[in-house]
Amino acid sequence: MAAAHRWRSPAPENGHHDTSLRSLIASRAVLVITVLAILSAATGAVALASSTGTLNASPAATDQDQRMGSGAPFQDPPEADMAAGSNGDLTVTLDAHDTQFDLAGKTVIGQSYNGSYVAPTIRFDPGAQVDVRLVNHLPVATDVHFHGLHLDPADHSGDEFVCVAPGGTSTYHLVIPANHPQGTYWYHSHAMGANCAASTGSGSGTENQVFAGLSGALIVGDDRTLLPAAYQHIIAHTFILKDFQTGAAATTVRLVNSQLRPVVTMAPNETQLWRLINAGADISYRLRMDGYAFTVVGEDGVPAADVTTVGTLILAPGKCYDVLVTANGTPGTAWLRSTSSANGPLGDPYPDATLAELDVGGRAVSRLPLLTGVSQDTKTEA
Repeated sequence: MAAAHRWRSPAPENGHHDTSLRSLIASRAVLVITVLAILSAATGAVALASSTGTLNASPAATDQDQRMGSGAPFQDPPEADMAAGSNGDLTVTLDAHDTQFDLAGKTVIGQSYNGSYVAPTIRFDPGAQVDVRLVNHLPVATDVHFHGLHLDPADHSGDEFVCVAPGGTSTYHLVIPANHPQGTYWYHSHAMGANCAASTGSGSGTENQVFAGLSGALIVGDDRTLLPAAYQHIIAHTFILKDFQTGAAATTVRLVNSQLRPVVTMAPNETQLWRLINAGADISYRLRMDGYAFTVVGEDGVPAADVTTVGTLILAPGKCYDVLVTANGTPGTAWLRSTSSANGPLGDPYPDATLAELDVGGRAVSRLPLLTGVSQDTKTEA
């Protein structure tokens, strides 16, 4: 596809709005399907609906995204405002509240940390001490979990069974070991405790809250410093993969950093580090980019012991990869996409979906020395 399409403004939304709350619960063997939808007549916003499954039909991506804007320049997720105390500790505040989002031109209602559908990226170095202050403005209980971090469970560092009541505040004190692996992690709501169970409704529970927007990236250190010297100053991007759907039996729309099919630019021969996170609640991603390969240098926050070059990456919910991508030597475009997949006869089929466009152009740069290792076709969880 030519790069000239940079931004396509969405057409106006349909003026009809349904103000009712609809709940669909279906059972097929052990599969339980729950879909909740809310339409607001006052704002025209559509509420995000969480689903543990769909009926056995491949969703058509055009059902929901045809009125959304695509092709904007790629933007990394917002950065958290990290305040440094007099003793060197870092402090960040996460305000959890119901939020009206603009997702590529579609107005939807969900939940956020600090107002963004993709929560702000929290960064710190090994050896840091970080206070994360969670302020719960939601009408239901919530909690926050720092997924994959190597923390002492005896500390108040993200107990997923202790929840913050509506209107409450809790501070998580993260003591990061000095030898903590440098890499990509994520954080998210983990409202599973007894106090959370007492708070019910469409906005309660881990799955609903993650689907509604309560998840983001954690980056410890900078794993580029572990690479050969020529790689230590390459551009790094964070790709947070999240989907949304609205209404009963709704189509899933896959977004990258809240954007619909953004455009990533690279010079010919350029190498970049892409931090890939599936920060959604339910669905997996099977990533490919035709004509390209991914060189895996980190997985779930742990630097790779051996470099692996693969053509496909499978990211289940919560999966993280740090990969090197090297542009072809001539100008052109390619699509990062999630190829079609299904997880069984009673599971969820998903069609091929384009996620982001790679636009290679401009003056060529020198190709970096090749990192060698084991070559495989697909990289999955161990």
